[in-house]
Amino acid sequence: MGRRPDFDCSLRGAADIHCAQPPAGYSAEAVRDFLVSFAVVYLVVLAISLLFGDAQVPLDHRILSPLYLVAALYAAIFIVVRAQAKFLQLAWVAFVVVLFVAHSWTAMVWLDRVSTQGVGFSSAQWRQSATMDYLRRTKGMSQVYTNAPDSVYLLAGLPASMLPRHNRPRDEIG
Repeated sequence: MGRRPDFDCSLRGAADIHCAQPPAGYSAEAVRDFLVSFAVVYLVVLAISLLFGDAQVPLDHRILSPLYLVAALYAAIFIVVRAQAKFLQLAWVAFVVVLFVAHSWTAMVWLDRVSTQGVGFSSAQWRQSATMDYLRRTKGMSQVYTNAPDSVYLLAGLPASMLPRHNRPRDEIG
C-alpha cells in the first residue's frame, strides 16, 4: 500500500483504502482544527442567540445538525489518518456501514409516519379541521382573511389573503 498521506482517501474494494496526496496547504490537522473551530464558534453563536435573542428556539435536530456533520467528518478523518493497519481499514468500512444503516432506519421510520399520518397540510389535523370543512362547504365567500392563506387555498380551494397588519398608535414614534 505504501505511504498514507493525511487527507483525500478513497475506498477500493471491501477494505482497501487508497490515499492520494492532499492539495497544497491542506492537511488532516488543518481540517480537524477548522472543524473544531467551527463547532466552538457555532456553539458560542447559538448560546449568544439563545441568551440575548430568542430563547424560544428549540435545541432540536434541525438546530444541532451542523454539529452532527462536524462530528461525522471529524470521525471519518480520524479513522482515515490512522488506517494503516488492516483492522483500522475495516473500522472505516464498519463506520460507513453503521452510518448508512442508522440513516436508512431513520428514513424508513419517517417514511412510514408520513405515509400513514401525513405531514404538513396532508396531516389528519389539517384534513379533518372543522374550519377547513366549513370553508369547503361555504364556497361563496367573497374574501377570506387568515394567518395561513396558503392552507386555505390548498385545502379549501378558496383564494385568501393574509390578515391585515395591526398598528398600535401608542407604539409608533413620530
